[in-house]
Amino acid sequence: MIEKQIVNMEFIEKYTIGFDELKEYAKQFTKEYTSEVTGVPVETIDQMVQMIKEAGHKVCSWPGCGLEHQSNGVSNSRVTSMIDCLVGAIDQKGGMLINENHKRNALTLYDEVKFDIEPIGRSKYPIFEHFRKESHTLMLMDTILTGKYEGKDYPFKGLVLTAGDPVMTEANSAKTRKALSSLELFVVKDLFMTETAKLADYVLPAASNFERDELYFNGIEQSAYLAAKCIESDLQTEYEFYKGLADRMGAGSYFPWKDEKELINYIMEPSGYDYDYLKAHPSGVQACPVRYMKHEERFNAGEKPFPTPTGKIELSSTLLKQYGYPGIPTIDNIPSYVKEKDEEYPWACTTGARKVYYFHGRYRNIPQIKKAHPYGVAEMNDEDAKMLQLKEGDKIRVTSRIGQIEIPVHIMEYGTMAKGAIQITHGYLEANANLLTDDTDCCPISGFPSLKCVNVKIEKI
Repeated sequence: MIEKQIVNMEFIEKYTIGFDELKEYAKQFTKEYTSEVTGVPVETIDQMVQMIKEAGHKVCSWPGCGLEHQSNGVSNSRVTSMIDCLVGAIDQKGGMLINENHKRNALTLYDEVKFDIEPIGRSKYPIFEHFRKESHTLMLMDTILTGKYEGKDYPFKGLVLTAGDPVMTEANSAKTRKALSSLELFVVKDLFMTETAKLADYVLPAASNFERDELYFNGIEQSAYLAAKCIESDLQTEYEFYKGLADRMGAGSYFPWKDEKELINYIMEPSGYDYDYLKAHPSGVQACPVRYMKHEERFNAGEKPFPTPTGKIELSSTLLKQYGYPGIPTIDNIPSYVKEKDEEYPWACTTGARKVYYFHGRYRNIPQIKKAHPYGVAEMNDEDAKMLQLKEGDKIRVTSRIGQIEIPVHIMEYGTMAKGAIQITHGYLEANANLLTDDTDCCPISGFPSLKCVNVKIEKI
């Protein structure tokens, strides 16, 4: 794009920083080298650049989990988003909209509650903790098993879990199962007896979305919605549950609202709308009509055009540099199967392609839905299947350095699956893809595991 001069230099000079640094680093990524690393033909790269040129400012690049769950996850996502920046497609109609939504009160306690111990993962992944204020759950499993964090005693004895099934969704499921099984107290609140719930000392029934009020926001529509409960039951909502625990443990002052209605009213107070108004308008309440080019309004008013430390789009991030990372996105961890073929584990396995009836690990316990996709399969290129003398439905053993599973083969139509790779959707107990994934192979910035690229070997059973 830079070579062909299809970047919007007026936008770049006015609203970004770090372009020269990015331009210098990008010189090494010739079409030929990029094609070699990615497997994308040079002709396709040229075609993509031409499409971007023709689209002008009507370009919207959305990274998503496929790019995030890689060893270069943050850099992948940043580079993809930079396409919009380089052509000036930010907050343009048809481009990457920067949405406005209802002003609302936050429910965080970052300033009110201070802990003497470091959140697990902060020292290794400080950017994740900086933005999310969360511990790193993969590193938590090691802490549970060893009682240590960063070489110091860190006894983690109990856990209360709601709305999750980490035994099926975390990388390295075997370690997760072992860690959660070793807790002195483990409580799960869920709709179903999930694989994680089976390990718990206590399993509490959860209120479904029909039995509780749920407030949610749609960024694209810039709207707030209330999904009001329609079934009365005696089941506790998550808020009632945690408020009850807090009251009994002397932390009730942090949960002052008597029920979810009061809580929703508090959240929505700055917007001018309340529970009753949202309930009377089930189709949602828009914060404001969609507007474009808001950064120009702020610039002309003498305000920061964008919510970054410099007020500009940071092609070279000042925050990343502050934490010791390169400011620009760099490709430091090229997958091993690209650099040099692994003779023992020569296949690339990607996980997590969604099935339309499921949502990640959800709905697996509903018999009517399970009929549509009753078991997991390993999706494989048709030419690879012929080479391995496999036919539809044949069982294979897939082995990584972490573990192995047995699973039937589904041969994909020509052109829909890359050669040398297989895809296994997660969430199936009989063939749990996360028995293969590595909890230590993570993006060095976010700490997200590389779920989309696992070296494996394949054997016909």
